[in-house]
Amino acid sequence: MKEYTYTEDTAKKIIKSQTLSRIPIVIISIAAAIYISDYQSGGRVFKNLTTLIIICIVLIGVTSFGLIRGVKNGAKTLMLNKYILTDTGIERHTPAGKIVELDFDKISSHHVSTKGLLLKSFNTKILVPAGLNNFEELSSYVIARLK
Repeated sequence: MKEYTYTEDTAKKIIKSQTLSRIPIVIISIAAAIYISDYQSGGRVFKNLTTLIIICIVLIGVTSFGLIRGVKNGAKTLMLNKYILTDTGIERHTPAGKIVELDFDKISSHHVSTKGLLLKSFNTKILVPAGLNNFEELSSYVIARLK
């Protein structure tokens, strides 16, 4: 049995890229929150520049804190995912304790993409991410077992 996980650097890089892709949604949410607060106050937020600046600073501060903390916790959680090769198949262990098992003889199809190796059986799917440590070794072994 061989175990494959994320390295700390890879996990941080993946989580940071996911976080950066969410920044436009965060900006739109902040703008919507300011607009709603202005609407609810009868237009007083935009009339008073000091209040508007304080609201923006608080919202940006809270959002930045959440994003930074999310990157740290997300990387730790991602590193807890394990992919284990057994003699008969592959297992995915999640941080929540869920184990998904897929036997090589039950795999009906596989597809390699930039995201990783997708393995499908009748009722189970496992995506082996390309960011795993030694992904090439793992994917070549699994593909060789499927032939």
